Amino acid sequence: MLRRMGVRLQTAAASISPMVEIHNLKDTADGGYLLRCTYREQLVVLSQYPQLGPRKEDPNDSTPQYDAQRRASIRLKPIHVARLLALMEGKDGGGAPKAGTDASGRVFPWDMAVAMEKDQLKLTAEVLQNGQDGKMPFHVVLSSTQLITFYRFMESALVESFGFKHIPRGVVPSKGVGGRPGL
Repeated sequence: MLRRMGVRLQTAAASISPMVEIHNLKDTADGGYLLRCTYREQLVVLSQYPQLGPRKEDPNDSTPQYDAQRRASIRLKPIHVARLLALMEGKDGGGAPKAGTDASGRVFPWDMAVAMEKDQLKLTAEVLQNGQDGKMPFHVVLSSTQLITFYRFMESALVESFGFKHIPRGVVPSKGVGGRPGL
């Protein structure tokens, strides 16, 4: 059921890195993509895989839906993740940012343009292709429902990058060594 909703869960045996996939399937290949967000070694890697052809009708069809050869990836440091979160929360000013900046004029990597418009997040950049000379477009538009998944993943990645465990509100941590709260 989660597969149909555009979210794929991965077991610890398959991968150690936390990951979420957001599918944007179209009836034709134009504009369809898979956005894979992975947290690795204090970086968030956003990888966009373009859709190969029309949406598959048969769930048992083994042909790939996305083109792994034309993957475009962007690596974000914790500061960039924090800026994205601030923008999504509406705490980072307004208006359309210039390429490579957010609404406050702060720089994002790879001249990435980031904008929040009508409950949608738009990420646009030109990135180098794997092992090739040319650049390829990285263009992702997340709807309001996809934005919730993306926001929660980015928030968790930011917390993990600082090495702090999350303690829900109202929960008193157990006493650790020396009477200090333990995690």
